[in-house]
Amino acid sequence: KINIYQGALIKILPTLGLLLILISMIFLNDDMRNPSYLNLGAIFGAILIIHYSNKNNKEFVYYILTNKIFVFVGLLSYSLYLIHQPIFAFARITNFSGGSLIKQLLIIISVFSISLFSYYFIERPSRNRKNSFKSILGIVIFFGAILFFLTSLISYKKGFPSRGAEILQQQFVKAPWNLLENKN
Repeated sequence: KINIYQGALIKILPTLGLLLILISMIFLNDDMRNPSYLNLGAIFGAILIIHYSNKNNKEFVYYILTNKIFVFVGLLSYSLYLIHQPIFAFARITNFSGGSLIKQLLIIISVFSISLFSYYFIERPSRNRKNSFKSILGIVIFFGAILFFLTSLISYKKGFPSRGAEILQQQFVKAPWNLLENKN
């Protein structure tokens, strides 16, 4: 049986966990070594939230985490995780991410749009037990074939060097892998 003090403590621990995560987000930066002891606050905070936050306690963190917006982002999280890195890398390589706020918003909208597509048309159907393995395999093979075709085309055209600036075109007349060779 839980006494009144233990009950109060159980209701406070998820909020303490959230505070530990927020403090870690505020004080950790790119200059710090990772992993380090400073990460322990976020780790223990997550442990407190996962272990003590539940419907029966009806505490603050439970209501935040069951908010429809957070639940929706949680459902998209795997697709967001897979999609964001290639888009951010492409934006960084093409210098699209630098500059205006509109460009940055376009990148975020692109990530969410592709993630939504991925979630509803790839992730959910593949989890649905009503769909047969053959139909899922067919979809994977179809999109795999499209990716293979596009990759082969880009490779055959040597990356479409004519689309770049003339100075870059002249640089890539030589084999581009020569630029990567160690000159030592």
